[in-house]
Amino acid sequence: MASFARYPTEWDSVSLRMGLDRFDVLEASPHSPGYYLYVLAGRFLRTVTPLSGTVSLQVVAALAAAACVGVTHLVGVRLGSRWLGLTAAGVLATSPLLRFYGATIDTYTFDALLSVLLILLALSARPGSRHAVVAAGVLSLGSGSRQTSLLLLGPLVLLAAWRSVRSVRRGVEVVAAGVVGLLAWAVPMFIEQPGGWSAYWPYSQRFTKPAFLQTSILYGAPASGVRHNFFQVAVYTTTSTLAVLPVTALAVAVLAYQAAKGRSRARTEGPRRPGIGAAALSVALFVPLAFVTILHFGKAGYALSYLPAAVLILLWPASRLRGAGRIACSVLVLLGCTIQTQRFFQGRGIIPVGVQQRAPGFWLFDRANGAPYGLTAAEIRGTDRQTDAYLAIADHFDPRTDVLVYVFLNGGQRFRHATFFLSAFRIHFTADRLDHFLAQDKRLWSERDTDIELPPGGRVVYVLDLPNDEITAQMEAGTLSQVVLPTGPSVWVGGPGVTVAGVTAVVTPDHPLAEHLP
Repeated sequence: MASFARYPTEWDSVSLRMGLDRFDVLEASPHSPGYYLYVLAGRFLRTVTPLSGTVSLQVVAALAAAACVGVTHLVGVRLGSRWLGLTAAGVLATSPLLRFYGATIDTYTFDALLSVLLILLALSARPGSRHAVVAAGVLSLGSGSRQTSLLLLGPLVLLAAWRSVRSVRRGVEVVAAGVVGLLAWAVPMFIEQPGGWSAYWPYSQRFTKPAFLQTSILYGAPASGVRHNFFQVAVYTTTSTLAVLPVTALAVAVLAYQAAKGRSRARTEGPRRPGIGAAALSVALFVPLAFVTILHFGKAGYALSYLPAAVLILLWPASRLRGAGRIACSVLVLLGCTIQTQRFFQGRGIIPVGVQQRAPGFWLFDRANGAPYGLTAAEIRGTDRQTDAYLAIADHFDPRTDVLVYVFLNGGQRFRHATFFLSAFRIHFTADRLDHFLAQDKRLWSERDTDIELPPGGRVVYVLDLPNDEITAQMEAGTLSQVVLPTGPSVWVGGPGVTVAGVTAVVTPDHPLAEHLP
């Protein structure tokens, strides 16, 4: 909570915040598949407390992150080692990845929480117990915050069922708990969604498939897209576990040495039930990891679905040590947690910029893969400052005549923030020489034409990061002028006939928004 953002931090964060006021996935309010339970939790907190909608959603995400840390400790203890529980919880509590998504508006912390809850239930399951029933209910209800959890974490429910279900009746109870949990959030979501299921399902398929076509070999994605997706998985998995990798290496070396000397029994103590523990952690790690590698790794937060299991597995060898080996590993864990904390609160990224610059050819430090990985408080504060700076647009332009334009890869990342904070304006998003989206009054329409429509006497305002050669040439020709806002950023203003990125501003006397279907 000490590092909460003042505004939604990412593109998806804005969509989720907009869903708090009006739910419609067809207009990305929020984006598909809806995350309905998360939206409901934010609405509830906003209603019963004096918190704003933005802070309410952040508190919900933070509570999920905190609960994940606590349950991770319980999992370590259940595996037979209080040291494993404490160190794994400490690593997660200081993880920049968990801290970032616990301080912003997003749902990835729920994947982490559901993962460790289901691991705990699978470990606790006994023949004839109801742990599988509870696991099915937890997963189906929790999937209301992240629908993909059903696929990523469903095998953990099957593991709990394999350990506990011994009768047809108990199996029916498991299925019933899953169905009831799903209906608890799906029914009200489809009631609130304009058009209901018949509108939701076709749109969700159209929304999801393009991502798979770009990244998944199963969907015929190009080699470059498959390769990029693989490196995204590799870099974020590596950076999120860097704090424990030295501990793992030391522990494995010590265990190998002790085994070679025939002293493994005297020097180690290990978890009481390595069989089921190894099975549960392996399922929790490798199923989500395989899913994002083969299909789609959309953002750093996807790694949270398997990060708790990865940390527990990597710390497992050290939990078997005693004496000097345990002390040395404890010191390394403490050092790793300290560095993680420093990177989150003081660094520009998880990887120090100096290290990145000294080894630019190494895949982990390649800027194209996301280095230096800005999952830090500095990134949160930077978005807050930029949002503040561009709010000055409302003081210098008239939403009745002036139209805002955001261009992909040149300021386009601020389009969704503009649709929320500058909603009185007509706002366009262009990419690939097309005008893709039009937004106004916190609503979003698809256009996919080559025109920026202006009212008579209107101006087009390009909100860019930097002027490219095209902008510079038009400034020299006098068709565009630069306006420096008092808060620092510049925008570029022109009239009818100006063409930027293949899209032309044209005067359209009558352009009702109702004509634009989602």
